[in-house]
Amino acid sequence: MGKFSDRLLGWDHITKEHALALVVVLCIMYFFIFYVWIGLRKRSELCEKIDGACIIGCSPGKCPPDWTRGDTYTIGGGYAKPQCLLTSWEFSHFIFHMFIGYFFNIWVSLGLGVSFELYEVIAYDCASYIDIIANTSGCIIGAVIASYR
Repeated sequence: MGKFSDRLLGWDHITKEHALALVVVLCIMYFFIFYVWIGLRKRSELCEKIDGACIIGCSPGKCPPDWTRGDTYTIGGGYAKPQCLLTSWEFSHFIFHMFIGYFFNIWVSLGLGVSFELYEVIAYDCASYIDIIANTSGCIIGAVIASYR
């Protein structure tokens, strides 16, 4: 296999320190998202504007279908704009999974991404299939960057 495919699919480059760092980062993220961000979002207009803000718009007919995003789109009750291709919430998934792709592999990215989506659906009745696309794209970009270092 080439350097990119080893990086994207392999396990050899992942150390115990990487795994421990991932667990710590996930715990911090969980606390920040589910305790700090939701509280800030309820009290801050700026946070409300950031949460689910449209980064890349789209014209009717070229936007993702309505079924790709849940009725309650973000944790804490934000709603995605109907004519939006990429929201700040999806962009945050892309950035996070870019780091996962850089330090880990596609299997870790898919495991985390699908697990969080299931959790969001079950616990908060919110979801976006586009998140999985953003996760995978971010992971691939991260692996590409890592293969050139």
